[in-house]
Amino acid sequence: MSAATATGDSTVGGTAAADGSSGSGGDVSGDSESGSTVDTGTSTGMSTGAGAVCGDGVVQGREACDGDDLGGEGCTSQGFDVGTLACDAACSFDTSLCSLAVCGDGMREGAEVCDGRDLVGEDCPSQGFDGGALACAMDCDGFNPIDCYVCGDGTVDGPEICDGAAIGGDDCVTQGFDGGVLTCAMDCTGLDTSACFVCGDGVVGGMEDCDGVDLAGQSCASLGLAGGGMLGCTASCGFDITGCNGSPLPVGSVCESDFACQSGVCWDFSDYDPFCFGTACSVHCASDMECVAAMVAAGAPSPAASSCGPDGRCTTLGTGFGNYACAGG
Repeated sequence: MSAATATGDSTVGGTAAADGSSGSGGDVSGDSESGSTVDTGTSTGMSTGAGAVCGDGVVQGREACDGDDLGGEGCTSQGFDVGTLACDAACSFDTSLCSLAVCGDGMREGAEVCDGRDLVGEDCPSQGFDGGALACAMDCDGFNPIDCYVCGDGTVDGPEICDGAAIGGDDCVTQGFDGGVLTCAMDCTGLDTSACFVCGDGVVGGMEDCDGVDLAGQSCASLGLAGGGMLGCTASCGFDITGCNGSPLPVGSVCESDFACQSGVCWDFSDYDPFCFGTACSVHCASDMECVAAMVAAGAPSPAASSCGPDGRCTTLGTGFGNYACAGG
């Protein structure tokens, strides 16, 4: 017989030692006949199926969860939108901290794109617009860009003052100028009056030929009045050639400016064909018949070739007037 043998036939609580004292370790049931022992464990957890113990932190058996082990589940998998899923003492899901999203409470939750003023950092520029105030749709399923705008689409939206040609019926005169061309600023935040002018301020601006003593560097000679003289400026800011020497040129004469012609029209051949050059005094017109009549009166060799251009001036190409040439011709 060995030095330490079982001496009891129903002892529980430890293996019997040779001196009859109880040993350490798990609970053991002794059997005097077979000498075998059975370890029943020391866990205090609740059994939740074969081999599963609730509280050991591992999902097993019939457990839905165990401690922090939620088996990959969350509030959304339990039918909620937001929150924190937990596990209770019975290893079942605790959804007390889960909730459904409510559109209109001002907090974007769950599947909501936005909610009231909670736009999750989005704005009009992030949505492809130039500016404005982005809003959230009533159903929280998307953004509402009704107050966003794109400068340059020709439509005045949001805080735009104007957009392209849409300037609200204003012009230079309504802005306190005498004339000119009013446009919209590049950023649509205001009107651009740089092409407007005030006749009489002594500075050439907009469509003015001159203003007071400011003749924009022009002279009688530069206007094609070779006799020289004193160029002036009218009260309406147009050139006054009455002080220039020499008479204005008749229709058909080579000219350097409208002021050099009796008719006030110096027609440039390049207006007809960009590959041609040369000029001739012409006339204003409203129809081809007026041009033909004007060329007949001027003694043109082929007056029927003249026509009224889209700018309201008679063409003189083909009439034999002027000195011109065309590339390749």
